[in-house]
Amino acid sequence: MKYLLFGLAILMLACGTDSGVVEEPDPVVEDLERVFVVHEIGPTTEADPREPEPPRIVKSNVYPKHERVALNRVRLNEEGIFFHFNEDLHRFVVDLSLNGESLGWIVNAIRPGNNMGFSITLTPPLDGPFLERGKEYVVDLLVGDKTGDVLEMEIQFRTGH
Repeated sequence: MKYLLFGLAILMLACGTDSGVVEEPDPVVEDLERVFVVHEIGPTTEADPREPEPPRIVKSNVYPKHERVALNRVRLNEEGIFFHFNEDLHRFVVDLSLNGESLGWIVNAIRPGNNMGFSITLTPPLDGPFLERGKEYVVDLLVGDKTGDVLEMEIQFRTGH
């Protein structure tokens, strides 16, 4: 799964277009179970040698350091799962899953317009599915900045009982 996201992101980063792309499963191929939306904002620019680092998460309510902590599912269902980054993003793919099945949470992204960062929030649809008690969830996250530097993470967390 992680390699599928990585491969999709590499393809998107290499094409240099400035339109969003939706990869839909081929009805004949049964192996493809999930649809990933690659959000793309503007064209890729030439790499800046002064900034060779990929984007970093500077604040989140679900982060790898939480792997041993049971998170409050009610709060995450109400507020969503958010990630604040240290720089503007050019492309991103994010998905929340349970047992390998996408929950179809809605992706909201905010670019403040002042090159001070970028925020992505995942929220449940009005009718769910919502996070349940005592379950293990995975957030697949792949983000790229304007110079093509990429951060890829699989963040696992569990909800409290």
